[in-house]
Amino acid sequence: MDLNNGFNFGSGISTINGTLQINAGGYVNTYPPTYGTNSLLKYYSATTPYVRGLEWSTAGGAGYPYNVQISNNTTIDAAGTSFTGVVMDLAGSLTIDAGSAIYLDYSSHNMTVPLIIKGNLNLNGNLSESGVAGGDIDLGGKLGK
Repeated sequence: MDLNNGFNFGSGISTINGTLQINAGGYVNTYPPTYGTNSLLKYYSATTPYVRGLEWSTAGGAGYPYNVQISNNTTIDAAGTSFTGVVMDLAGSLTIDAGSAIYLDYSSHNMTVPLIIKGNLNLNGNLSESGVAGGDIDLGGKLGK
């Protein structure tokens, strides 16, 4: 499913079993989907920054992605101005492609909770920790390129 505008997945009624791709102008509005095993949340907006929202906002259930990929020269502001303490966990692997990035400290928007990756980190782009206590990166798998 490709998002080019806002989309409300409804309260507990939608599951992504393939890929949810967020393109330029796309975002999740009100209720995020549940992600199936091996599903992919793909940021493909070519936006700097794309402020992470409800699509990736919990440690279980709706809003808890399995795998995440950041592509197409997309830069993710993980905290924005209102998500500094919002959970940022994923069940599988995180892939950051060349030219793309995720910053836990973008423009002084510092995360106060860790990014928890239960799988591998495939890092070909950029990733930074927060500039404050708690905004760490916890990796359960391996670091690769």
